[in-house]
Amino acid sequence: TKNRMMTMMRPTSKWFFVIAALPHLGSAFFPPMIPLPATQRHDAAAPSSTRTGDIMAAVVSSPPTITSLSSSRRTTTSEELIPRDILFGNPEYTSPLLSPDGMNLAYLAPSPDGVMNVWIRDLSGPLHGGDDDGKEGDRMITNEPKRAIRSVAWAYDSRTILFMNDEDGDENFHLFATDALSSVEEGIIPVRDLTPGKDVKAQNIFTNYRYPDQILVGTNERDPKVFDMYRIFHETGEKYLDTMNPGDVIGWKTEDESFEIRAATVRNSEDSSTTIRIRMSADPVDGTAEDNEWKDVFHFPYGEEGGLLNFCADGGKTGYLTSSIGRETTALLKVDLERGETLEELYSNDKCNVGGVTLEKDTKELRALTYNYARTERVFFDKELEKDYDFLKSAAPNPN
Repeated sequence: TKNRMMTMMRPTSKWFFVIAALPHLGSAFFPPMIPLPATQRHDAAAPSSTRTGDIMAAVVSSPPTITSLSSSRRTTTSEELIPRDILFGNPEYTSPLLSPDGMNLAYLAPSPDGVMNVWIRDLSGPLHGGDDDGKEGDRMITNEPKRAIRSVAWAYDSRTILFMNDEDGDENFHLFATDALSSVEEGIIPVRDLTPGKDVKAQNIFTNYRYPDQILVGTNERDPKVFDMYRIFHETGEKYLDTMNPGDVIGWKTEDESFEIRAATVRNSEDSSTTIRIRMSADPVDGTAEDNEWKDVFHFPYGEEGGLLNFCADGGKTGYLTSSIGRETTALLKVDLERGETLEELYSNDKCNVGGVTLEKDTKELRALTYNYARTERVFFDKELEKDYDFLKSAAPNPN
């Protein structure tokens, strides 16, 4: 809530201070990107991140005895130290992701040289046998020799794998594509850089199942200070400027049916307020000049929270918005995007903000949402989805 205060603990030892600082260090390693899931970063030469939860569990479950320095040195043995591989080593595999057609599974796992790469498992045949982990017959389709891949996604054609990576730690993350279904010959794995250029960074990536050959991605190739949105045809590499950033936009939203950029989030550097900018059309041929014009519709002064979540399935005339204006916590609202009016309050909780929101893919009907006061709670608006969730929850090792 807006009035909730953060309680800070005074470090009681150097161990506590180092562990508490790790989340802040880790956040600097990840570039801003929308649908691509993030995972741990593990490089061959010098591992540069760790699983904070593992460290916390190890330290909390086995706190060191605080005695004199000389006594500690005398009593500590190698058997009592946490092995470095547990703290900094690669996972066996992580970030599993089904292809849209359900025929293949992509995941991240170490290469023979110990660098995290993309692997593919074919799910169309009989179940895998052989080794205990089921990886027999899986194929490594990328071959990054130094920089670990830590985010992977499928394009909606169910054969193109998208991933991001930089070069030698320069933090200039590019978007790459490779064909997950092609055969690897002579050790050559074809990878295409969809956002080439020196000092170019990519972020804000959108895909859409209605347009399986297209990607919308933001890059700073025109101006290093701002990210314009480009439309890329990933099969051919064709790219053109879709929406230019006037300089104050920090995020975008697309309307699904048209796959047009129709909303922008603007941050005011003078007062730290946030504005949601809307245009009713992005079609220069069929749309009118008035519809194509950007208009400031929703405004959140400093201290208020909120933002546009998605468009409704009515051509983008209405949408889902969260807002804390006039209340202590954010509420989920259905709003008129042209007039900026609230049409309906869909949910609010006096104790905490609205969390994640699940919408039906085609109709955009509200199916469920979450909030987190003491723990994550779910509110279902779709009874069939609730039945599915309850079934999965009952089959989990810890149903509570």
